[in-house]
Amino acid sequence: MSTSAERNNSSSRGSLPKGGFNALVPELDVSDIDISLDFWCGRLGFDIAYDRPAAKFAYLQREGAQIMLCQINGHWEVGPLERPFGRGINFQFKVTSLAPILAALAEIGWPLFREPYEA
Repeated sequence: MSTSAERNNSSSRGSLPKGGFNALVPELDVSDIDISLDFWCGRLGFDIAYDRPAAKFAYLQREGAQIMLCQINGHWEVGPLERPFGRGINFQFKVTSLAPILAALAEIGWPLFREPYEA
């Protein structure tokens, strides 16, 4: 997609997230939307509320948490992109069960900066 208007007007699948849009929803630039969807949906248990496949964009939800993913496309880069993206950012979301998420992350050898805890 060459312009943001084309991306925003590309065909969508799905519908609004359950309960509508949250007041604040982070959007993450990702290097590969398919790999990112496998991680966020396949490992962390998020669902796609809606997506725009041609734009390589997805709006995800899980138990009231919402996040957007967009494959890097050159339209929103305000500085050099170096791995790991999002250095210094922390996300917290409430889930009904932490154990399945920890098991899925352990299965793929995903490193945790700090051990999670249940409140």
